[in-house]
Amino acid sequence: MRRFSIFVFVFCGVLAFAQDPPLPTETDSAFGGEVESKRLLFEERLFAAFTARATENPNKQIKKLREALEVFDDESIVHYELSKVLADEGEIEEALHHAYKAAELEQDNVWILRHFSNMLRMNEMWEDRIIVLEELRNIDSERLRYDLEISECLAALGLYKKAIKALNAIEKEHGIVPDLAERKKNIWLAANKPRRAERELKKLVKAYPNVPEFWGVLANFYRANNKDTKAIEAFNTLLDFSPDDPRAHFNLAEIYRSQGDASKFMHHLKSGMRSPDVEESVRLDVIISTINESFRSPELKESLEDMLDYAEKFHPNSAKVHTLRADYYMAIDDLERGLKSYQRAVTLEDGQRKEVYLQIIRILLERREYDDAVRYGLDALAMYPNQNEIHLLTGVGLLETKKDSAAAAVLKDGLDITFGNPQLKSEFHRLLAEAHHRAENHEESDYYFDLYLKENPGDALTLNNYAFYLSLRGERLDEALRMSKLSNDISTNNPTYLDTWAWVLFARGEYKEARNIIERAMDLMDGSYDPEILDHYGDILNALGETSKAIVQWKKAIELGGDKDEIQPKIDQK
Repeated sequence: MRRFSIFVFVFCGVLAFAQDPPLPTETDSAFGGEVESKRLLFEERLFAAFTARATENPNKQIKKLREALEVFDDESIVHYELSKVLADEGEIEEALHHAYKAAELEQDNVWILRHFSNMLRMNEMWEDRIIVLEELRNIDSERLRYDLEISECLAALGLYKKAIKALNAIEKEHGIVPDLAERKKNIWLAANKPRRAERELKKLVKAYPNVPEFWGVLANFYRANNKDTKAIEAFNTLLDFSPDDPRAHFNLAEIYRSQGDASKFMHHLKSGMRSPDVEESVRLDVIISTINESFRSPELKESLEDMLDYAEKFHPNSAKVHTLRADYYMAIDDLERGLKSYQRAVTLEDGQRKEVYLQIIRILLERREYDDAVRYGLDALAMYPNQNEIHLLTGVGLLETKKDSAAAAVLKDGLDITFGNPQLKSEFHRLLAEAHHRAENHEESDYYFDLYLKENPGDALTLNNYAFYLSLRGERLDEALRMSKLSNDISTNNPTYLDTWAWVLFARGEYKEARNIIERAMDLMDGSYDPEILDHYGDILNALGETSKAIVQWKKAIELGGDKDEIQPKIDQK
């Protein structure tokens, strides 16, 4: 194939390879033994290369092929194999060099020439590729293939008329066929001649008027060129032949959405969704985009549940479908149906994800279904032991079910795996303080309360609670008084915080001041009294010697639901 000499210049200087001195020929008796030895060495290295290929070890394969070339550099098979593996590894420039060498050594091998053609394509060497394709056309029976590839090269060179001429010649021989029409359309578009591209597609649908796919190609061409009216006509023609084609319905829906026609948008969207031929991923993408659109167009919400029903009908065991349905319900604040859909999702293998479990636990906590929240939380921790948010929410559930020691253990495990999130760590500190307080681990509780308030010195609720707990124990009352006053400075006129302030003063023996403060709390409650505050008021009055008034407050506390077992003995003793 002498034509190769025309483009030898392409490779000059591309790669520099050290060349061994010419090897002696086997006819040279003086060197016969050496040649035989080299042949054995060559075959050994080539075999090692093929073994490496079989075991998918490209680096070793490349190494052994290069070593084989050090022995004999005129073996086309070695250059061919080396070029292929180098191309696979992204070494395109060197791969091209070896592809050329293989083609030069074996000029009538179709597979080698095809590979060389592909390497030229990867390097966008279109003129050189045309020469190789013409040679392939002469020696191989697949002439149509090479004619098509030559037209591609001509188009890549910007020789659009020549490329079209080549395709016209093929069309003259084979007639109007879809692939040719698509190729000619692409060439005319590359040449910035959309009208000629349209003409080719119209010829195609004229030749094959009953084939829906070709109308779809024409319709999509119109869509890409902002000719919505013509696109609608073509898609409707497609639907005449294939009424349930989801692609046509989805495209029409998108056109009508852009035109602001909500009725037609939803008609075609729902029609597309009713088709069993829609892939799950496409169906979900459509629903997600519609959900997002519905926040701007509330009228779309009426159709969303129908679309979700279609998705569940065609993909009943898809956790993604159930999760998406749940997400939708959560977006419209329907917690009950959202919970059911999330719970269905986690019964499926691909739905047992931490995000789904977290949503379930959050909803259950919000609904005060604490036992179920703990159950799901522990199940989730068994699968995701290193997810600190699951530890946190499960700890909350355990606290609410009065499993205080278990809560402390779960929360501590969550704290130990929390890094780089100060806010989350701080929340663990607060909950651990509460858990240890309830479990009467006062040293641990105080440690976490002090740590939390160092991080959040303005948290009025925690200041109040910590002060109250200390007053109950009669410990660190100066510190308790400081925290209680601070909580009241932050949140003024709060009866609960005033009650704590009064109770700290009571614990310090400052009964008159305690009375003044708790009566401020009573005034703010305006008759809607808290039984615990009434009980405290009675204790303060009793300490001031006003026993009869104290008994009145204790009795009111019991009437309003106060702890009778704790309050009644104080009345009986008087």
